[in-house]
Amino acid sequence: MKKFAPPLLSIVLLLSLCVVPSSAASLSGFEKKLDYKEGQFVDVPASSTWAANVRTVYEFGIMTGKTASKFQPADNVTVGQAIIMACRLHNTYYAKEETKSCCCGGSCTPEAMKQAEVAKGASGVKVLGSGCAKCNALESAVREALAELGMDTTIDHVTDFTQIASYGVMTTPALVVDGKVVSYGKVLRKDEARAIIQKARANA
Repeated sequence: MKKFAPPLLSIVLLLSLCVVPSSAASLSGFEKKLDYKEGQFVDVPASSTWAANVRTVYEFGIMTGKTASKFQPADNVTVGQAIIMACRLHNTYYAKEETKSCCCGGSCTPEAMKQAEVAKGASGVKVLGSGCAKCNALESAVREALAELGMDTTIDHVTDFTQIASYGVMTTPALVVDGKVVSYGKVLRKDEARAIIQKARANA
């Protein structure tokens, strides 16, 4: 499925633009949501071929990177990510219309996204997920692993869609250690969680 992601992304984005009036031939009808700073992503040097495009999608809040410091522009895009980006693209045009909302229930506001970016860089252990049984199982395994490692067992269980999306995670549950996504789409066993946390903090 991953090899078909780029074409699917193109189709979804084109469909999302079909609702934009024909007079919007440029980006003049769109509203910027975030401020991009040079060197913000260590893997997007100013000389790279995609630097200008990364700046554009970031400023319009369509993509905000995998982590606070890495965009990972060469990564594959999932269908779920494509759908969310289409919603965000649609919302950037209708940002001034209060009656419009997107697939994230209208929570993808500039303020919410900025808050999510700040929260993303915070240290600590987080479990990303809706609070489902698998998410709770991961939280339990991680807490046991932290206890065995003699670390603080406080875990922030993030259920807010905007915050989850800011990490670039579309498959939950996911585990974040000190701002870095170390596992997603899997319920880790205690020993797996312990090894991942130990490695993540050893490399910090």
